[in-house]
Amino acid sequence: SLRNPVDQAAAQDALLVLARARPDITTGCAVRLELAVKKRVLHGEDELFQRMGAFDGVTVVLDRLFECLERDKRVNMFFEGTKLISVKKSACEYMMHALGGPADYHGPSLKAAHSVLQLTDYHFDSFLQNFARGMRDSGLSSETIDDATIVLEPLRFEILKVRRE
Repeated sequence: SLRNPVDQAAAQDALLVLARARPDITTGCAVRLELAVKKRVLHGEDELFQRMGAFDGVTVVLDRLFECLERDKRVNMFFEGTKLISVKKSACEYMMHALGGPADYHGPSLKAAHSVLQLTDYHFDSFLQNFARGMRDSGLSSETIDDATIVLEPLRFEILKVRRE
């Protein structure tokens, strides 16, 4: 039998530190979401989309995102096989719309599209990390990366809703 290599006292200490920091993290997230909403109201729904380079810029980001997803062992099993082209097309249409672009999304609901995948917060976080990498690799600013991530974060509940019901 393998011994647990993690010292239990150290693990408990780490959890205490995290518990103390959690309210600050949660408050920070709520404030960032509120600021993102205000920014969209002040500057228009398409401001982020324009800042990302409009259709051409977002297309570059999404192409890079899918390159990252296909190589990421944490999530690549969801982005392989014969359906990849249709998944990518549908995801790109949705992302263009979510980021403030003119594209209308006519695909299945997020809940329906993800219901059979058994996704967890871990998978969603991995997706967001790859999205941030795609934006960073495309030369977008830290502020733009943060704003785009904030726009997608509220989709977590809809995508993972099946798992939480």
